[in-house]
Amino acid sequence: LELEKLYARYDFCVEILDEQASFYKDNGIPKQVYDICMKGIAKYPLYERIGLLQNQLNEITQSYLSVIADNVVYPGKELTLNINYKNIKKVSIEIYQIKAPVSVYVNEWLREGQYKKSGTLIGKREINLINKFPYLNSDTVIRIPVNGLGNYEYVVHAGEVKDQVANRQFSVSRLASISRAIDNQREFLVVDRMTGKPIENAQVNFYTRKNNALVLTENKSIITDKQGLAVGGNDKDFVFYNVSKGDDTALLMSSMPWISSYRDANKNTIQLSLFTDRSIYRPGQIVYFKGIAYETGKDMQQVVPNKIYTLTFRDANGKEVSNQKVKTNDFGSFNGEFTIPQGTLNGN
Repeated sequence: LELEKLYARYDFCVEILDEQASFYKDNGIPKQVYDICMKGIAKYPLYERIGLLQNQLNEITQSYLSVIADNVVYPGKELTLNINYKNIKKVSIEIYQIKAPVSVYVNEWLREGQYKKSGTLIGKREINLINKFPYLNSDTVIRIPVNGLGNYEYVVHAGEVKDQVANRQFSVSRLASISRAIDNQREFLVVDRMTGKPIENAQVNFYTRKNNALVLTENKSIITDKQGLAVGGNDKDFVFYNVSKGDDTALLMSSMPWISSYRDANKNTIQLSLFTDRSIYRPGQIVYFKGIAYETGKDMQQVVPNKIYTLTFRDANGKEVSNQKVKTNDFGSFNGEFTIPQGTLNGN
């Protein structure tokens, strides 16, 4: 600051301002970077290296768009888009119904979008966004009704930024599945995604990989019993599976469980499967969770009703943040929520 005052009347003071801006940028204070750059550009516009400050300014005000949403939406519920953005005034949201086979969805790294090949546009909305400061990220949540079972894809365009698109496929389905491998065989439990009730006569379908594409294996599907349980699918070539029942055929595929032969055959074990509404959260957001408790043995697998469990929420250092007791319903299912405190460390 003293050097800046000393040489303020000379245009090479831009070099000093650039060092100041770099210092504040490295220390995570974007407001100071923004103020310094704006001041220097306005005061010394003809300096031959004024691009130093312009580059700093462009870096901290560069537009950004990220969208997080569930892979599966329950019928009658809404698709919830959690949008993080910077310097974007408006987004356009398109919802496409996808008619392609389910195998296209396994390659999540292919971002071109299946909607371009086999999508039918069924809805579009434009949302104006609030940008308090051009150098800070902002969050908003947009909820969109999606009617009907099936495969879909959302496409979010940043209004002013050409080619800045966030898109991902999702399905509307009542079904959820849990799988495991034990005693040299695979077991699949299919339940209602909302209530946890076991689904009888659901079909478990298996896929193999051929020429870098996933192919449905014909005539090898297995059917769940009254407990929602199906046993089979032990072919070593099976790499993915999904489940369906009637017109509910859109559930995305899951990886096959790895077969391990080790197990204490004389011991029953209780296992919990826990699902959260998102994979990534920020401080201050609410984590909504659902779980299913089930008991497994050599010749049995059943849900665990009316049992109390304690769930503990820990931060990135393993320190307990909060805990709560939950009780399973008649179908072994439970749900609840945790609020992430402000100022929590990033991490798992």
